[in-house]
Order: sequence, then structure tokens, then C-alpha cells
Amino acid sequence: MRLSGREKEAIQRCVIAAVDGSFFSRREGLLHTLTGIDREQTLQTLYEREGAKRADYEPLVNNVLNSLIGYPHRKPDELYAGTGMDREEIRSLFGKFRKQTGRDTAKNHFEGME
Repeated sequence: MRLSGREKEAIQRCVIAAVDGSFFSRREGLLHTLTGIDREQTLQTLYEREGAKRADYEPLVNNVLNSLIGYPHRKPDELYAGTGMDREEIRSLFGKFRKQTGRDTAKNHFEGME
């Protein structure tokens, strides 16, 4: 089961929302804390995606989707505005992404991190 073009675009929106949105405090370095990747690395990997190694891009996507599911508390409207999806739609996309990339289905937020 491969990701559709629409699903790949949704992933890109999620990564951009994680970097540019208000979900993860820049001052506190929260994006790095939750995903292991800082904003500059995230943007570089995103914009070089076509030439990026899967080993670099897949953990980024995995950790961003997982963090958007588990972290931005009480911000459902912002989450939808930034990604075009609600938490359950992101969770569904996350599950499909993990299956496509050979990762086990995560039972909770912490099991889904890389």
C-alpha cells in the first residue's frame, strides 16, 4: 500500500506546520526535544526531499506526525488550520506511513518515536 500524492502532500503540510506553526515553542527548542531534529535540519531535509536519503527523511516524517498526534494539547482548530487535518486523520496517515515504511504500529506516542 503506497501513499497517494494527496497523502504525500498532507505529510508535507504537517512538516511545515510543525516547523512554522505554533505547536512547538521555538524559544524552548520543543521541536528538537520532541522529534530529535531542529528546525533548520527539518527545513533542509524537507526541501531536499527528492535527493534526501530515506534514512534521513523517514525518521523526520515519523517523529513529526507522531508529535502532532501526541503533543499540541487543546489546539484542535490550530492543528486543522495548519495541516488541513484533525488529529484522527493525522493518526490514520501516521499508521499508513508506518506500514509503508516497514515500521510496527505504535501502541502509544512514545513507542512511535525514533
